[in-house]
Amino acid sequence: MRALRLSLEGARLLGGGRAAAGAGEASGAGGGGPVVLAAGAPAPPKFTVAGAVYALSPPEARHGVTVLRLSAGDRVEVLGDLGTAPAEILESVRGRPPRLSVRLTGPFAARPPALPPTILALAALRPQAFAWAAGKASELGAAVLAALLLDRSRTRGGDSGLVLVRKALAAARESRKQCGRPLPLEVAGPATLPAFLGGLAALETGAGRLARAPEAAGTDSGKGGAATSGGCGEHPAPPPLPAVRLLADREGAPILAALERLAGGPPPEPPCLTVLVGPEGGLAPGERDAALGAGFVPVSLGPWTLRAETAAVAALAAMAAFLLAKADCARVRAAAQENPAPETRAP
Repeated sequence: MRALRLSLEGARLLGGGRAAAGAGEASGAGGGGPVVLAAGAPAPPKFTVAGAVYALSPPEARHGVTVLRLSAGDRVEVLGDLGTAPAEILESVRGRPPRLSVRLTGPFAARPPALPPTILALAALRPQAFAWAAGKASELGAAVLAALLLDRSRTRGGDSGLVLVRKALAAARESRKQCGRPLPLEVAGPATLPAFLGGLAALETGAGRLARAPEAAGTDSGKGGAATSGGCGEHPAPPPLPAVRLLADREGAPILAALERLAGGPPPEPPCLTVLVGPEGGLAPGERDAALGAGFVPVSLGPWTLRAETAAVAALAAMAAFLLAKADCARVRAAAQENPAPETRAP
């Protein structure tokens, strides 16, 4: 049954609880199942758990009361930046405006991403096209969307850049409610290409840290680190792979072939995968050279000329399919090693 979700963006903390890292979104099902509430990126930096009470924003309260028909006592599940927490509806009042409040009934439990994080660096397109791409990037599991101010970008900096990011965040939040992803899409920028390339290593490290989510909210996710071997005398863990950086370019190798070459080996997985998609007309020659100098590998998305937002979605879909297939193969191999087939002897 389709999950019912609301957003806690703009929710007011009414009291109770204790401070803890994380904010939240939640998911559930109608017809007696839990309903899910979700928080957007602008939520306060510290939400609380264990009895915290929140009043939803007027638009979300109206949706919960009049569309979802939530009532006091309904069970809900709040999804935070580091996991989910159980909650219940305290007040549901039809009025002008409607009122809807929830109380958290337990702590957050982490649910780390199943795949290495991906970063989409996309040229600052027209706001409507960029927002559409942001929604699809959220659905496809991207960890970060970076808006780039390039020579051929349709949107420049200043107020227009802020409008671009604001519309992208709104589209990503709505998409998150629809698809049920546990973590919100982070939107960075807008930034020039030199600024983006200069800060990319830190951005990759931050996205990789999300993939090593702690086991409970409030713990330090930075302590995850690389996997190490257990027990004395065992083989040391293999060294971590470098991050994979791809540049959408018609002159490159097919994207799946490039991914197989760069990230198709056995574990460990690369800490992060980044794809850079330029505007209509592509990157300027100097920008392309700068990207290649920063370690980006040209990859082709097919023989046809794609719109920038279409190319972004195609690249993310190919990356997600590759990572899912690789993870599935790893599970099959692990199962075969744990349960080897019995030996058969010829009569």
